[in-house]
Amino acid sequence: MKEGDKVVMWFASGNRDEEVFGNPYDFDVTRRDNDHVTFGKGSPHLCLGNLLARTEIRIMFEELIPRLAGVKLTGDVPGCAPTS
Repeated sequence: MKEGDKVVMWFASGNRDEEVFGNPYDFDVTRRDNDHVTFGKGSPHLCLGNLLARTEIRIMFEELIPRLAGVKLTGDVPGCAPTS
């Protein structure tokens, strides 16, 4: 870097730090101690898309959860024990 060069910090890469997260590229809803840095957590800056993203996530769950009651298996799921 030279004086005057712009530097950009990509928080997405921080969420995939192999020294912090085991299997950082795997989607694992059971992951514990997930102290991710999404939306500028722990920084004096805040992601401008923070409120939009949180609203989208809330709406997605508000629409998805009521529909799950009607979901039924129609066959075996590969890798899982057969249902009785």
